[in-house]
Amino acid sequence: MSEELQKLLALSLSEIEHASSSQALVGELERLAQNAALLAAYFEERRHSGCGEHSHKQAAKAANRVLVRVRRAMGFVVPDAGNKFH
Repeated sequence: MSEELQKLLALSLSEIEHASSSQALVGELERLAQNAALLAAYFEERRHSGCGEHSHKQAAKAANRVLVRVRRAMGFVVPDAGNKFH
């Protein structure tokens, strides 16, 4: 489990309710969803494509395509402007 996810899960309900900015929480959840989709797509592609530099590039492209679709579904105006694998 990532550090970011652990931090988010460690927040108690009362801390979330008293958060100074619910918008900041929404932003963190959106970022977490995007990163989860990106990593899931990357690792799924790597699982099927073997090892080596070629499989990394192939997996990164597949993950970036998934990220664009996720960002589009989330309503981002420029869905291909998010964090991407290189």
